[in-house]
Amino acid sequence: MKKLIIVIILFLSMNAFSQNEMKPFRFYVSPSLHVGFFNPTEVNNYIATKAEESNLTTTAGSTDLIVNFNLGLGLGFRFVNIFEFQTVAEYSIAPKFIVVTNGESLSYTYSRFSGGLIANLLIPLSSDERKTSFIVGGGLLYHNLSFEEYTSSTIAPRFQIGISLNNNKFNPQILISGDIINASDNGFDLNYSGIRIGANLNF
Repeated sequence: MKKLIIVIILFLSMNAFSQNEMKPFRFYVSPSLHVGFFNPTEVNNYIATKAEESNLTTTAGSTDLIVNFNLGLGLGFRFVNIFEFQTVAEYSIAPKFIVVTNGESLSYTYSRFSGGLIANLLIPLSSDERKTSFIVGGGLLYHNLSFEEYTSSTIAPRFQIGISLNNNKFNPQILISGDIINASDNGFDLNYSGIRIGANLNF
């Protein structure tokens, strides 16, 4: 019985060591979920005008789009726990529902599909480089934007900072990122610039 206990303890100790041992290269799959905040002025003016044309009077809330929701999936390539590349493929949606008590309700959706590549520098926050790192990163993404009958596409930068909780098997990253996205369709401005807060769940 004592030998069995000793074997179990040795196994757990070796497993814990392998979790903290820095690997020269890591590959991972990265689902992500973020909430974004933006102010697409011309899109909001369009919605407000349609509300006025419907003789809608708002007593609470706003017709403006303010929040968007982002769901993504990517791949990560990390080198010596200091530098990494992340591919990005994500879908973002900003819905607006206007409930009208004496008429037909209004609903709008402003969406974005994006794909590209992000490079991150991971700066250790302690002498134990496997524990926690500060992230500074950025890259270029292709964006396809759609609102009502308007569609357009552009290539634009993304910048991000955050915290990486390092582990060889599970490596969540908490991120704040900023997008600068401006495009137009026949003079109609499709602006998706804003700030996002969320997490990448790296496996």
